[in-house]
Amino acid sequence: MAGRVCGIDKSEQFVAEAQRRATAAGLAVELRPGDAQALPYPDHGFDIVRAERVLVYLSDPAKALAEMRRVAKPGGRIAIIEPDFGTNAINVRDRALTRAVLDHECDANIPQGWLVRDLGAMLRDQGFTDTEVATRVVVFTPELAAG
Repeated sequence: MAGRVCGIDKSEQFVAEAQRRATAAGLAVELRPGDAQALPYPDHGFDIVRAERVLVYLSDPAKALAEMRRVAKPGGRIAIIEPDFGTNAINVRDRALTRAVLDHECDANIPQGWLVRDLGAMLRDQGFTDTEVATRVVVFTPELAAG
């Protein structure tokens, strides 16, 4: 099966690290800095378009959804993986402190911390059909949460 894999990130440092890891793994991946709200690709160029932990950090996630739709081929697939920061759980004893930290993170540092709750409607507003929004509970261990 032939194909190509392309990726962008707004951070040049993240792109460099991803390229280093891809090269070390022997993967041929085209990576470059870019903006999810203005994808640097032609119309209808991809069979599959995927975004993971991107939309929650954008001021205008609908703009990124429109771009994903633009670069996907007709009949192509789009996969979006986004956390719901309002339902994250950290497995530590001080529940009040944990809830306060998570609420602060969701309200002050993540522009779209509750995006997944509106994602189905956003997709329909952008003209997507045959959509499914599923959720998973994310539980952070104390070690992972501290890292």
